Amino acid sequence: MGKLRGIVPVPNRSVSIYGMSEAIAAGAVASEWPAHLQLDKHQRSLALHGFIADRLRGNPELLAVARENLTRWMPMNRHAQPWLAEWQAVIDQGLDATLALMTDPGDHATDMRQSSPFTGILTNDERRDFLAAWRASHPHVRRDSKV
Repeated sequence: MGKLRGIVPVPNRSVSIYGMSEAIAAGAVASEWPAHLQLDKHQRSLALHGFIADRLRGNPELLAVARENLTRWMPMNRHAQPWLAEWQAVIDQGLDATLALMTDPGDHATDMRQSSPFTGILTNDERRDFLAAWRASHPHVRRDSKV
């Protein structure tokens, strides 16, 4: 896995999205993250979407996978419909808008990532390797959920 482009603001620090190892080395703890990113699952989701964004930068045609997921999911999932419709609108704006939302550390983007249409862009092995690397680099983070 290569390093991802993108920066996540952390109080008094800037760190790369992938692994966020610089923040850990500098002593960043969960309480220093913005409130909406204090749960491991949100930090991990942001980093995972950063990794997927890198894949999309290298192969923009993969955005078709997200479009296909949305086409299948929207009729079946009324609860997530507003978020799925927003993802569709953002994807329709193009790659740059999509990447911006995927890697935005803000509250709204954090909520949007919970209904992410990017399933299937990474292989199972890539996803498994990412999650193993995340867990290894974040031994101090509370395990709130499994992904």
